[in-house]
Amino acid sequence: MTTKAEKTQHGSHHGDPALRPPPSRRDFLKTTALFAGASAIPQFLGGSVARAAESPCVNLNVATIVIARNPTPSARLASLELRHHIAKICGAVLPILPDSEKVAGPCLFVGESDATRGLGLRAADLKPQEYLIRFVPQGIVLLGRDWQDTPKNRAETGRGTHYQTTLADWRQVIDYSAATGDGNVKDRIELPGIFDEQGTCYATYDFLERFCGVRWYGPTDLNIIIPTKPTLAVQGDDVRRAPAFAYREGIGDGYPTIKAQWNKPTPDQLKLYWRRLRMGGEKWGGNHSIRSFQDRFLRKNPACPELFEKERPDFFAQGTTEGGFKRQLCFTNPDVIAQLVQDARDFFDGKGIKGNQVALGDYFALVPNDNNRWCKCERCQAVLKRDRYNRKGKIFGN
Repeated sequence: MTTKAEKTQHGSHHGDPALRPPPSRRDFLKTTALFAGASAIPQFLGGSVARAAESPCVNLNVATIVIARNPTPSARLASLELRHHIAKICGAVLPILPDSEKVAGPCLFVGESDATRGLGLRAADLKPQEYLIRFVPQGIVLLGRDWQDTPKNRAETGRGTHYQTTLADWRQVIDYSAATGDGNVKDRIELPGIFDEQGTCYATYDFLERFCGVRWYGPTDLNIIIPTKPTLAVQGDDVRRAPAFAYREGIGDGYPTIKAQWNKPTPDQLKLYWRRLRMGGEKWGGNHSIRSFQDRFLRKNPACPELFEKERPDFFAQGTTEGGFKRQLCFTNPDVIAQLVQDARDFFDGKGIKGNQVALGDYFALVPNDNNRWCKCERCQAVLKRDRYNRKGKIFGN
């Protein structure tokens, strides 16, 4: 079970038809995962396409990529990915310039900047995860809501379904040149965390797929389709959309068959691939969330002694002595319920996570361990008796 603090987002669209909200999506799609290994094609995205009046044809061979003087991590990665793939297609290595410099010729405006604001386009007018591909007389705008790199944002904590990785851990640093073979990037770069807003990256990846014919069926050259042509000129309709699945997480790279199918990718290639698949999205997590209760309330663990609070053997399933992370809680114990409620309150009050708690964004997971070694006290047994076979029961199940 997860709990969510409901929020309502509103945006002003200034009458711009390309910034009007897309049709609403059914709520049951919000927590459906898109599993890794599926191709990142535009069809998995939901939204709207607006026909631009007399959309200009843009010759990308002679274009300049324009970003803000202090771009977001998403815009920084998007500009590199755009330059890399365009060079692969037509051989032109486009310059990446800040919007403070004068530029002649067509521009690819990547992320919000003074230049996009001058065109009346602002990321704040888009909802979370929404993005815009807009043809303008000066070129093309690739814009979305992006996570801002501030001390406050970096201090946010959380742990999602992939509980080995915290929110901050997802901001991984890679050798982009080694991962892509692109010799134009000399320094290692920090990728946007998969749960950081990165609408500009979404816009850029959709643009490369939709208008340039790029496909990423895996993380290595064997799995990537990039068409080649002497001149890359694009023309089309404006696009405003968001992923149809609000939450997308399925990191399945550990299986030998997948590694072979993907031609033995490096860790950095995999990390970049998750961004190209648009993995992540809404901050959500659901996985075994009581794993640290033993370290907090049963016995002090030498590996993490700082977690120990006090001995509360009554918190744990009675009639079983399983160790490790197999031992369930006594879920009918009022003190256990009070402790879980307090843990959730602490998380939503900004006090962080304790041990391996699974809590992210507006969600705090309450998920038992993955076994049926339930507590044998009278209260728990009375509850279990109502759902004897523990399959489709409405009271208690795992």
